[in-house]
Amino acid sequence: MTRSQPAGDGTGETQGAGVTPEHGEQKAPVSKRVPNSRIAIIDIPAPCDFINSNQRLHRMAQAKLTKTWRQASATAAHGLKPFTQRVHITAHIHKPRGGRWDPNNLWPTIKAAVDGLVDAGLLTDDDYKHVVGPDMRQGGKGEARIIIEITEEP
Repeated sequence: MTRSQPAGDGTGETQGAGVTPEHGEQKAPVSKRVPNSRIAIIDIPAPCDFINSNQRLHRMAQAKLTKTWRQASATAAHGLKPFTQRVHITAHIHKPRGGRWDPNNLWPTIKAAVDGLVDAGLLTDDDYKHVVGPDMRQGGKGEARIIIEITEEP
């Protein structure tokens, strides 16, 4: 599921942003927005295992996971209008298990997903001049997936 829309009613709150609950996932949090800034929400169901920075995978095994996440992200973003301004990215990570876990350990997964957004042409580049973040957040218990929220910076 992908969605792209301008924000708000002038109050700074995004209207209708977030993810409609499907497959048991929770709605992605909606934070304060600049009025009329563009927002895109990209839902990427897990095509394979998450890549965890604490894993000690063989480089070829990690490369295969990275390629799979990158392609899944590019496919999810296909057809969306490209962002021309600097953006802020927040990644909401949903896992099928409860308990404590550190969202920041999944940065290799998020990096692969953001690279897929560049591959799809949604982002010009993922360097510091074009992207703030990505910030990783625990998205809740549910089907394994990443929900990426992209917001234009003022």
